[in-house]
Amino acid sequence: VTTTDYLPGHSEELTIGNISEDGKTIALLDASSFVHIHNGVKYDLRQHNIPTTLEITADSVETRAAVALLSRNIRIVSAGSKYGESFPDTGWFGGHTIVRQGFQKYQVQGVEFYQLGQGGRIAHSPVNFYLTRTVPDKTFIKDCSVWDSMSRWYELRNAYNVTLKRNVGFKSIGHGYFLADGAEVDNNLTANIGIYARPSLDYRDNPRKVPGVY
Repeated sequence: VTTTDYLPGHSEELTIGNISEDGKTIALLDASSFVHIHNGVKYDLRQHNIPTTLEITADSVETRAAVALLSRNIRIVSAGSKYGESFPDTGWFGGHTIVRQGFQKYQVQGVEFYQLGQGGRIAHSPVNFYLTRTVPDKTFIKDCSVWDSMSRWYELRNAYNVTLKRNVGFKSIGHGYFLADGAEVDNNLTANIGIYARPSLDYRDNPRKVPGVY
């Protein structure tokens, strides 16, 4: 659930308890676990005497919190150095996926990338199109989530013609959706959401003390 004030750290992670049969009502496992206030209504402009010369025709402004689903049935996650070990709480050398030039087809949809990325290392983001140049048509990452990342979320580095659509990013270190070289063209980024791209500082919301990429 995204923040609705000026502090990005007030975005919160909660757990779904159940969903109604019609799919329209979601109940939280523990609604009392909210720490911060999140606005759930639009801001009513009619309460103000707005001059007609401004030609504002809307009755309200969208100020409600956005909600994004992190979990997916297909998961790619970081782990420890030995079989069966979970990713250490103090580590920042996670896994990462990389796409290189020369492939015929690359399509990923509905995948969760959890605790990926390698802190302090360039071009080691969870999802990275690396020097692919112009990719084949219908190359895409759709309906995926990248969260609790050690370095960014989705990176396009000298990559063209890639579609990123309806994806979620939550808690990165550094940039979230990242066009690395400034030469990336003809990419389509549509209806994605990014929640809390964190700085690589020694502070509360970087408990692993993940370094940034310099």
